[in-house]
Parts: sequence; structure tokens; C-alpha cells
Amino acid sequence: KLVYPWDEVSRLERTSSVLLAESIRVCVRGEDHFFSMLLRLQQTYLIMQQLAEYAIVRFFDKETFNAEHPLANPLHITQ
Repeated sequence: KLVYPWDEVSRLERTSSVLLAESIRVCVRGEDHFFSMLLRLQQTYLIMQQLAEYAIVRFFDKETFNAEHPLANPLHITQ
């Protein structure tokens, strides 16, 4: 089980190679992690992008971060 804070993610991208047909590459602390066995890879990638953007906003604007941001409510995360 891998658990990393979103503010430690340095790269998030979709990749494809000969070995892994299509996967999501997450780089954390200089290590690459590939996630490929997902039923809905595109939707998972979009949600991961939303979470990463949310972490960046919180990181750079902690004092004025709007608590009513759509991602503050987990039910607002779309497929």
C-alpha cells in the first residue's frame, strides 16, 4: 500500500509502452510508480489531476484558501 501526500507528487502523466499498454505514472520523491490495472483509467487520471491541483492551491495559498472549493466536498468529484 502506497500513501503519499499530494504535495510530494512531482509528476503525474498518462503513459503507454510495450510492457504496459496504458498506465498512469506518478513520480514521488524521485521514484516512479505506474498504475495500469484500472477499469476507468481516464476517469481515474482526471480525478488524480483534480486532487493534485487542489493540493497545489492549498500549498501556495493556505491563508486565503476557500473552504467552499468544489473538492472540499468529496461528493463533488466527478467521474
